[in-house]
This record gives sequence, C-alpha cells and structure tokens, in this order.
Amino acid sequence: MTCGSEPHSQTDYIYKSQVKLFYRSTDLGVWSIGSKLTSIPAPKILKDWKGGDHSLMLMECVLGEPLSTAWRKLSAEERENIAKQTADYLLQLRELQSDYLQKICPRGPFASDEELWKEMEGALHDSVPEAVRRLLRRRMPPVTPYTFTHGDLSYGDIVVKDGPVTGIIDWETAAYMPVWYEVWRILLRNCMPDYDVAYNLWHHYQYLCLDSILGGRHPIDEASR
Repeated sequence: MTCGSEPHSQTDYIYKSQVKLFYRSTDLGVWSIGSKLTSIPAPKILKDWKGGDHSLMLMECVLGEPLSTAWRKLSAEERENIAKQTADYLLQLRELQSDYLQKICPRGPFASDEELWKEMEGALHDSVPEAVRRLLRRRMPPVTPYTFTHGDLSYGDIVVKDGPVTGIIDWETAAYMPVWYEVWRILLRNCMPDYDVAYNLWHHYQYLCLDSILGGRHPIDEASR
C-alpha cells in the first residue's frame, strides 16, 4: 500500500513503498539540499543506512499524486499555476551555484565549457562529420553559472494535491549542471528565462547520438538547418 496517497491512485503512483533504495547514492546532502536551502517541498530523509557502495534511505512520503496522472483532470488555470510554481522552485535552485559542473553525461566533474563539450562529443555517432561537430560546438551556449539542478525532472516527479504542487521527488540525479539544462522541459518553457538556443542544441545533439535515419529525417540534416 502506498503511504499517504489517494486510494484511486495507488495502482500507478510512483511510490510503491515508504522505503526507496538507491545504489551508489552516498551524498545525502545532495538529496536534501533543495529542501534545506529553498522552499521546495522535497521528501525529508527520516533515516539512512550505508553499507559499502550502497545507501538505504527511509523517506517521508509526499501526499498527492504525480502530475502525469493528474494532468487530464486539471483545468488550464491549474496547469498554468503548477508550471509557475515549479518554475519558481527551479529558480530558487539556481541561486545555489558551484565552480564546477558535477555531471551531465553522467560523467564529471567538468571545469569549463570545453571539458563538457569533449565529453558530449564522445557520445556522438561515428557518422557525424567534423563540420557538423564544429557547428554544434559553436551553437552550445555558455554553461555557466553551474546551478543546482534536479537532473531528471518529469511529470512523474511533480506531486500535486487539490491543485498546488505538494512535492518534487526523485532527486538521486541532482547535481550542479549548466544553467540551461532543465529549461527544455516543455511544461516550463513559458515560465523560465529564454534558453531556446540551448533547447535547439540539445534537440539536435540527441538526434546526432543516434544511428542512421530517425523518423524519415537524417539527424545530420536536422542539425545543419
């Protein structure tokens, strides 16, 4: 049974237990930094155990249901309010900054744009010519300041109840990342600073990490436009 959730949503709620196990999750400060230094309603860690490379964390359950489940039932006004509320939380995170980029690929840390690009370039498909690689590099906006970022924010990580956001969960990939990293999320694009350049770069970059033809469009042609 899912602790604290609504009965009708227990079958598809992201929490299947009060206890969640994360492997190689040794930095509990990263997990809880959002709730300690901002007003973000992140789950509180009640107790943790460490054994070797593994950590077991007992966390407080967030009341409500994931936005992915509630979305169809929400009015346009409620959706807009949730987007603004979530964007406000992310802007609070941006006040937490570091001199180093911790991870994105998911390797790291990186100390400069060039170090990050070298890592990203290594993931491109072998068929991507040098000219397109140089074009992508020129299009990559500055990644500084390195801001604290959820890292994998999706509709399933935003918990809502009776309209407002009651929690943001699953922080195990949180780290200091490029300032524009989370902005590509469609839900937030109208509520955050304009990083369309970064959005387009990431869109093309993901195409170019794939093989051959995708959906009838060649990824190299896509990036060259």
